[in-house]
Amino acid sequence: MPPHEDEHDEPAEAALEDLRDEERSPSTPPTKEGAGAAAYDLAQARFDLHENRSKIDKEELGKKYAWGILLATLSAWIPVGLLNTFQTHPAPLIWINSVLAILTVSATAFSAWKISRHNKKIADLWISRRKHRDAEKSARIRLSEAATVRVLWNYHSDIAISIEDYRAGASQHRKIGNWFQGFIIIASVTVSLLVTASGQFGNLQWAAVIASFLVASATSLNGYFKFRERGVNMQRAADDLEYEYNSAELSINNYRNEKDEVERLRNFAEKSERIKLEQRKREQQLEQSPQSRSSSGGEN
Repeated sequence: MPPHEDEHDEPAEAALEDLRDEERSPSTPPTKEGAGAAAYDLAQARFDLHENRSKIDKEELGKKYAWGILLATLSAWIPVGLLNTFQTHPAPLIWINSVLAILTVSATAFSAWKISRHNKKIADLWISRRKHRDAEKSARIRLSEAATVRVLWNYHSDIAISIEDYRAGASQHRKIGNWFQGFIIIASVTVSLLVTASGQFGNLQWAAVIASFLVASATSLNGYFKFRERGVNMQRAADDLEYEYNSAELSINNYRNEKDEVERLRNFAEKSERIKLEQRKREQQLEQSPQSRSSSGGEN
């Protein structure tokens, strides 16, 4: 190649390199790709926050179950105490007391281990939650006005995850509630049979006492945790969110006359947040005592 052609190529390559440096410079305005990346990062941060919240709720529920196991084991001493008080033959009671003592120690150790494990996980999850909040704040700062519609569509997609979470929670609470209800029905029939048979066989009266205690315990736990009501509320929230989700995506029902895409998605976000707020209020009402619920209902 002739030498003068090399001399002309060097300035051209230098100009090209300067142009690349200008494109990489932070002083240039954000491009569509940059706005899209910020919107994606914001959606990812919100998804991580949602997952983090679900994990925290799961660990909190695990703590409740651990406490329930411990309380159920300690409550078993009530009928055994009655047996120790009124039973005239102490020989079988030695085995009952020994087995229950072993169960109590085991349940106490297991519950303490589970509760401490759940507390450690909850503490780690809250640390991760603060990091996700920082990531969300950073993505929001980098977000431009042109990416509003992307954020709204990302929120629309996140609602599908909320629907699945509500449905999964409703199914779980419904299964547990059905199990408790089935046990209460079967145990109640067993108590009636034991009480009837105890007229002929005196030893069965203590079996009837224990069965009655189990029925009362299961009824109390079912009434305290309110599995059926929680399942119904979560299923209701999932159905309402799915209705709004499909309506906004297809521009039907309440969104039929909204031609502007941003306005339609904003209305969808407002209605979705209202449904979530109502679900949280229903959950808080279930945590309150009947007296508190009646007084708050009168004020409303």
